[in-house]
Amino acid sequence: SDLFSCVGVWQNDRVVIIANDQGNRTTPSYVAFLDSEQLIGEAANNKIAVNPHNIVFDAKRLIGRKFDDANVQADIKHFPFKVTQDVLHFEVASFSFGIETAGDVMTPLYAVLIEVYEGERARTKDNNLLGEFELTAIPLAPRGVPQIEVTFDIDANCVLNVSAFDKTTGKSNRISIPSETEEYRTGNRAAAAPLQAKDDLESYAYSLQNSIEEFEGAVNETIYWLKTSRGASKEEYHDK
Repeated sequence: SDLFSCVGVWQNDRVVIIANDQGNRTTPSYVAFLDSEQLIGEAANNKIAVNPHNIVFDAKRLIGRKFDDANVQADIKHFPFKVTQDVLHFEVASFSFGIETAGDVMTPLYAVLIEVYEGERARTKDNNLLGEFELTAIPLAPRGVPQIEVTFDIDANCVLNVSAFDKTTGKSNRISIPSETEEYRTGNRAAAAPLQAKDDLESYAYSLQNSIEEFEGAVNETIYWLKTSRGASKEEYHDK
């Protein structure tokens, strides 16, 4: 079910459910991502009252569904934790080298650039680039023939590990992405700097405009008073 999981084996012509480490035959489908550890089952369930945003549960119903599925979007509204859509972007760039195959034939080798994004937008440019790495020395093949298996894993330290494996050549590579790298923070600050400068200039311009409007109002009021207040005293002129 969505709430519990169990593991069984076929033994002596029947299914035997294997008990967990606490002796129970069912385990709550809960995973807790804490600062110093990762908990599963009842241990994670016990933490939900104090740390609901970092505990994933009731999520098996999402398996196999697209992120923009109406049912998925409806379920997300009720989750205390955030559900993100990780986007992978592949780019193939040719290298200036190759290998010799039968018949003195030059077979070019290529590199597959794997870019890992975080976000919920349909286009990669609208999401956050977390990191990138390459699978090198991949022979050119017809479209659909290369099979690259990409695996995501988040460890107890909240580090995202992304690995890629080319089933044709056996080539593999991986990248580890901390929850928030210094480069990411620096990039955010650099991207925000022009916007902050624009906001500061805009605030100053509007403040100056308001001051000018107040000054013009005072000038117009004084001119009108001069035209309509004949015979005013010396003190009244000084006050104005």
